[in-house]
Amino acid sequence: MPDQNIIIAIGCSQGGVEALIRLVQKFDLMWRASILITSHIGRRGSSLPQVLQRHSELAVSHARNDSLMVPNHIYIAPPDYHLCTLGDRLKLSHGPTENWSRPAIDPMFRSVAGSHGRGVIGILLSGRLDDGVSGLIAIQSQGGQTIVQNPTDALVPDMPEAALKRMTPTRVASIREIPGAIESCVEARR
Repeated sequence: MPDQNIIIAIGCSQGGVEALIRLVQKFDLMWRASILITSHIGRRGSSLPQVLQRHSELAVSHARNDSLMVPNHIYIAPPDYHLCTLGDRLKLSHGPTENWSRPAIDPMFRSVAGSHGRGVIGILLSGRLDDGVSGLIAIQSQGGQTIVQNPTDALVPDMPEAALKRMTPTRVASIREIPGAIESCVEARR
């Protein structure tokens, strides 16, 4: 397994697009990380890759099944598919909805935890209910690092609050602070 690769897995829902735009502006090419994002977009078409590309130096695209993950690329879960990994490959699943969503955050988080263990930085942002919490716990249990958006900074604080009720993440940070928190996690990993 490619334990040297750093995987940054980000989950968000309502209020997450605004947070993602602010984050991708600060992503550092020196991290040499593959970045996976699941946002609750359902079945409808999504222009999220194009929106984020306008604000990022990294390449941004919808994930494609069985494609090889490369560093400095942002992969977005496409409409109606869970984004997962198997080793260094992206896998798309049309499996059952989880937390009333497809794509859902938990399948992505569980998948990267199983494939990349301590090479994962899991980030949970704004959103309703609690999707992503059990997956974030899985990342942490496999030695990965976890960052939860400070609920007071989230447009919709439900998901960050749910995470903080069930776990103690590596860091709790505002959107402004998350790039620095990622940098610290990357440095700790190397």
